[in-house]
Amino acid sequence: MNYTNTIKRALYLEPFLSIPKLEKLLLLSHLLNIPHLQLLANLDLEVPEYLFEEYYKGLSQMQTGVPLQYITGRQSFYELDFKVTPDVLIPRAETEVLVDSAVKLTLDQNYSGIDIGTGSGCIAISLAKKYPSSEWTAVDISEDALAIARHNALVNKVSNIQFIQSDLLDRVNMKSIDLITANLPYIGQTKFSGVTESARKFEPNIALFSGQDGLDLYRKLSKQLKNQKIIFKYLLAEFADDQSQSLIQVFRKDFPDRNYQVVSDLNNKERILLIS
Repeated sequence: MNYTNTIKRALYLEPFLSIPKLEKLLLLSHLLNIPHLQLLANLDLEVPEYLFEEYYKGLSQMQTGVPLQYITGRQSFYELDFKVTPDVLIPRAETEVLVDSAVKLTLDQNYSGIDIGTGSGCIAISLAKKYPSSEWTAVDISEDALAIARHNALVNKVSNIQFIQSDLLDRVNMKSIDLITANLPYIGQTKFSGVTESARKFEPNIALFSGQDGLDLYRKLSKQLKNQKIIFKYLLAEFADDQSQSLIQVFRKDFPDRNYQVVSDLNNKERILLIS
């Protein structure tokens, strides 16, 4: 029996030393269906040859910049597990701050919510799961993304969401909403370039970029809310570094009498705008 393909050998393969050990462990954990910390405690565990080949192939992809999450097809978010493909943006830890901000609001258990630009569905599904009496609508312009979101709702046993293919609010017939969540594309082509080469190359650009300063879709959303006379109690929007004041100005033009509060992420960077 061949004992050469151990966890220890897998972590120190010569061509892939530049790949962080944690990412290697997570890939092995996915392939072997064993928690990565358990693997770390069992470095002499043998990896079957066919899985070692899959592992090598995965490392080769990662070396070209393919995100680990697209190789494993999964990403955890707010204690739930989400399927991810190149049709959707990979859920990020910063966005959990938006969900936390929603949880802290004074809303009834049966509140109504709409998630605009839902992608994988991570925001809507996390909140719908936490508040099973709430009623959610999840919107995305991409039908491929909506297919992933529907799958994620199903596997996470969430049924209080309806999914709508729409360009923001174009096909949404709601006049009163308790909570609006929006993690729209906010990367600008000139004023903000803080996007990794991996994200630019492999994640859907339609979910990343929005005009010269990154705020074109938020401008459109604000105008839609005003023109369609949609009443909302709260709006939570994620944005990029140094965009807080610009984003406030976008919404303040259409909603001058609302209150605006900026929430920072775990790295103490301004990340979420709360309009109330």
